[in-house]
Amino acid sequence: MRLNVGEAYSNHVFVSSFGRPVTNAQVNLYPVEGELADSICPKPTCNRSLGVPASSISFSTDSDIVLTNRSGVAAVKLYAISDPRNVRGCGIDGQMYPIKIFIRYNYGNYTWTYSEGPQLSHGRVRYSADHETFRFSTSVRIFSSVPEKQCPTWNDVRGIFLQYYNLYPAMWKYDIIDLHSYGDIKKRSSMLYDSMFNTEFASAR
Repeated sequence: MRLNVGEAYSNHVFVSSFGRPVTNAQVNLYPVEGELADSICPKPTCNRSLGVPASSISFSTDSDIVLTNRSGVAAVKLYAISDPRNVRGCGIDGQMYPIKIFIRYNYGNYTWTYSEGPQLSHGRVRYSADHETFRFSTSVRIFSSVPEKQCPTWNDVRGIFLQYYNLYPAMWKYDIIDLHSYGDIKKRSSMLYDSMFNTEFASAR
């Protein structure tokens, strides 16, 4: 999920056992700190740390303990409360926040817990399986805040177009549009306008 500062998202967690919804399962979400992005960057300004600063994300629930309803669903709202700034460097906007999901519920005489993979607790013995498969259940990207300008110029937005120019070289190689050129952008502005404002967000276009 992607959020701008000040936005919120209601994350729904579904808990099931053998294909059936689990009622009254305890659900907790919390951010993962100290993990590194799986990438290699030679630039000294690049920071691979994820989940920092932790103060930029917050969780809100109606009670301290979140339980699933009869349909096996629990809702936890996530808030982007402050600007993470450009902590990753390399011109990458915002920050990624891996979110870990913890689930506990009783079944018969056993207590099942789910955190970094399903685990079965029985007395003092805990059996764990598939530790890495569910390590990061979901993640949130919080974008950096950008001061609003009433009358932006080409110099103010050039960096944005340049990133797309580098990301999609086929656009200028095949004469679709040259996002590095102010003249070409102005010439084909109607195409950009349609793709930004007249096309559904989920559209492949």
